[in-house]
Amino acid sequence: MTDLQDFFDEKLRLPSPPSIALKILEAVREEDNSFDDLAQIIKSDPSLSIRILKVANSSLYGLSRPVSSLSQATSLIGTDALKNIALSFVIVQEFQNAPQGFFDLDHFWRRAITAAVASEVLGKAVSHRDQDLFVSGLLQDIGVLILFMSQSDSYLTVLDEKRVSGEDTSITEKNQFGFDHTEVGHFLLNSWNLPDSIN
Repeated sequence: MTDLQDFFDEKLRLPSPPSIALKILEAVREEDNSFDDLAQIIKSDPSLSIRILKVANSSLYGLSRPVSSLSQATSLIGTDALKNIALSFVIVQEFQNAPQGFFDLDHFWRRAITAAVASEVLGKAVSHRDQDLFVSGLLQDIGVLILFMSQSDSYLTVLDEKRVSGEDTSITEKNQFGFDHTEVGHFLLNSWNLPDSIN
């Protein structure tokens, strides 16, 4: 057992935040930023640029002419949707090379994106306007992934014990590490200097 600070100092491989994700978050918070400003940020990541153009040209928007410029794509998609698509893409991409083994990385991200969409839909249903609901949902279990990436064998033991005991994941994690994934996630997002509303 060790406390969380010691664990981060000695054992945890703490990933850096995707710089483009932070730039996008900052840009959508600045009222004087235009769609052209967002397009300029997105252009710095070719893979993300392609993804945004694919979304703009999808049947969802039903345009008669193809969208070829990022400025047009950003204005078509809108700030909130653009932020959600972009952040989902770059954050998932950042962790693509995590070791898998018996850990289903695809399932983890499908669940995270489902939680993100559900958070935003529920927020709208109760008239709670918060532009960070999607990102909060997306990152709510990021501590699970960080623990697995840093302590794969120990985390697989956690999953095995959870299956046998039926206990909540957080309890099994605390038995193994002395803290749970929510504390790890909070520590990580603090280190990334994300807004309090996300952390």
